[in-house]
Amino acid sequence: MALVIDPASEPYGARPNDPHVEFGPVWDAMMRDALAAGGATIELGSNTFYTARTPIETADGALAQLPLPWNPNDRAKIRITIRGAERALVTTYGQSGVQEITGGGIVSLLTGGATTGGRVASLIGGPRTADGQDTGHDQPVSRFTNLQVRLRDCTIRCQDDPPLTALDLSGVQQAHLDNVTVDVPHSYGATLTVPTHPSAFGIILPTVNNNALAVVRDSTVLGYFTNLAFNEHADVSAVTLGNGRVALAPWGPLAHHSSRFAYVSVENHLHVLAPVDPRSGVASRVPGRFVLSADNIDIEDAGGPFSAFAAVDHIHDGAGHLFGRFGYVRIVGNVGAVNGLRIAGPTNLRTSDLGATRFAVPADGAPELAFDEDQVSVTAAMDDTPAGSVATGCSTTMIKIRIDDHQLMITGCGASGDPEVSLLDAAGTSLATGAFTSIPGAIHQVRLTRETDGTTLSVDDVPTAHGPALPPFRAVGDDHTPSAAMHRSSM
Repeated sequence: MALVIDPASEPYGARPNDPHVEFGPVWDAMMRDALAAGGATIELGSNTFYTARTPIETADGALAQLPLPWNPNDRAKIRITIRGAERALVTTYGQSGVQEITGGGIVSLLTGGATTGGRVASLIGGPRTADGQDTGHDQPVSRFTNLQVRLRDCTIRCQDDPPLTALDLSGVQQAHLDNVTVDVPHSYGATLTVPTHPSAFGIILPTVNNNALAVVRDSTVLGYFTNLAFNEHADVSAVTLGNGRVALAPWGPLAHHSSRFAYVSVENHLHVLAPVDPRSGVASRVPGRFVLSADNIDIEDAGGPFSAFAAVDHIHDGAGHLFGRFGYVRIVGNVGAVNGLRIAGPTNLRTSDLGATRFAVPADGAPELAFDEDQVSVTAAMDDTPAGSVATGCSTTMIKIRIDDHQLMITGCGASGDPEVSLLDAAGTSLATGAFTSIPGAIHQVRLTRETDGTTLSVDDVPTAHGPALPPFRAVGDDHTPSAAMHRSSM
């Protein structure tokens, strides 16, 4: 049976709920005993414990106020559970004033600017590298501890504009968080400030490239430069992220396996999904390939009194290294529901606006088709073949095909007499150009060429019946390889 530890009892003798009493030495003793016993459950009860000591750099590469132990046995995983008194589910953006700590709590009292030169120092953290150097966002964790860390019914807190990370589990083999709050004292209201320290993460999930199962359930992270950093094998559901610069950050050089986000509520962030370098802030590119499946990212962009958190972009992927699905709903505070995302870079994510209408006519009167991964059929008439045009014909009416947050624009006539085609991102930047060819009543084809390297994105031939309606459109591969079956109207 695993060891059960009450920090306030003998032989540990911690004094809870007193910010003048340092918790660090008690923590160190508990970790030594947990390692010797092959695991332990630390029962915080309804108590809160405080630490103000400088982060300790351990021989195994941890840099934390409360370091997790190094387990030298790579064949026997050790579980360390940190558990507070059972509490109601806490998934909230908070209230004005200092947030109440429910369940048990562990609080860092460190304030001021980061002093680690961009290294990730943490309140609670495990080993990261063999040489003690920070891995950054683009280097692998070269050493990890064979621990499974579980947290339940507790609050982990740093101070406002946190100078360090709350939970650095990047060098831990597995993690499970259930009903955990990671926050700062003032995480809502008039005193709310935009975090300024790039090395301050709410949670960094395991990044060990070795079956690092990481489960986060019914939890809240508020007030960090980056609220949640992930690598692979992450399973995140019923999680609230609020009031930070970056909500979700791919972390590490790449992820061989995928991660899943079932429902994540994201409010008041400058970026929803973006890489972060702890030395400099939001990075220009994701270092390597990451695959994720997001069922519903429920986004509320800052508005009204929280305009300091106004979105810069929602997905930041300068190298096109993000793959998978990204379902979302988006509203703007004090405004209401809106459609579309701001996407920086040629991402390979298939974004899907769950709140979009399937067919709409924009203000300029040109037909526009919006669709997700399902095949959609709508009716929209194009102009008849202009007099004197070539046999294949072209339309003077512009057709907009909205593929999630991108638009396939078909306008005018190209040099060959066929309509010209452009693929635009949400900001109107051209991602690819090409031609639309048609054989009336038979086969229609869209061929796109990527602007950056000249490669062909997709070629698709679809038989269609001649008539006044646009037949179904469908995406092929990812959203940067769209294809469409189209024909002219005979009206």
